Amino acid sequence: MKKLSLIYSLELFPLFNIFTKYRTTVFMMHRFCKWGDRKGGLVPHLPTDILDRCLQYLKENNYSVIPLSEYVQRLKDTTGLHKTVVLTVDDGYQDFYYYAYPVLRKYNMPAAVFIVSDFIDGDTELWWDQIESAINSSVDNEIEINMEGERLLFPLRDKREREYAIKQIVEYCKTILQDHRCQLIEQIKRILNVNSISTMQKKTPQALSWDQIREMQDNSVEFFPHTKTHPILTRCAEEIIIREVSESKRKLESKIGRPADIFCYPNGRHSDLDDRVIALLKRSGYTAAFTAESGYDYARGKIDFFRLRRYPFPEDFISFKRLVSGLEACISLFKKI
Repeated sequence: MKKLSLIYSLELFPLFNIFTKYRTTVFMMHRFCKWGDRKGGLVPHLPTDILDRCLQYLKENNYSVIPLSEYVQRLKDTTGLHKTVVLTVDDGYQDFYYYAYPVLRKYNMPAAVFIVSDFIDGDTELWWDQIESAINSSVDNEIEINMEGERLLFPLRDKREREYAIKQIVEYCKTILQDHRCQLIEQIKRILNVNSISTMQKKTPQALSWDQIREMQDNSVEFFPHTKTHPILTRCAEEIIIREVSESKRKLESKIGRPADIFCYPNGRHSDLDDRVIALLKRSGYTAAFTAESGYDYARGKIDFFRLRRYPFPEDFISFKRLVSGLEACISLFKKI
């Protein structure tokens, strides 16, 4: 820890740039908020001041920020990668357009957005937003629901209790079959008497529009599929997986007029993908897929192109520099020795 403190205090990060050779830092982001804001919630929002500072650091220190498609191709070609960064965003919330996109344009940097096609179409809310909206818009002080085979009571008397209930229910929903998740969400809406779609939509985040997507596509933002409705694919029947991955790809390609053969797994943890899911992705025409597992993919090593890794975008500057400089790669290598 003392050695790390010395590196931090003396700004010795460039000494570790050698460890970025053939290793690219791929970042994963979700939600964004305005300069200086610090929004919490189910999915933390990245403020634009933090994003701006980090992108400014990349520019001033001669990092190469490349498109996602180029990164995948360079991995396949085992092309040299040095001080290279890729920026990705999941889901397709509209706050990307209003907050992150202007910062990217300021520094002339590309990014990739993985979109949930039915969310963009306005056909559905993302399922965790349905849970959050139902609980936050209800006037009830508690909810009792069936989870894990037993009746659980969640008090909803204040913001803290509602946030706890939302988090617990959402995490549980990630572990159950898709049909059971849909049934549970409908049960929650029914119990809390918040079935009005118009009421729910007023309280839930908006998606990007296709016009915004086409505008950004002309300005260095790539778009790729993230399924139709964001189910946990290992919790789905085969016919549902095929529909989720193939129809989202087909819809996106028809809207943007370009191939969209790179995929991003919903939730993206180890248990959220398996050989069955990967085989169906390949059958649907995908050539690569990204997880939410942290790590670097070594361009000169054996790479599983359907288990590519990303790091969550950090909210503190020191962690950001540790990831992009090569320091984190160095630490990881020495841990293996």
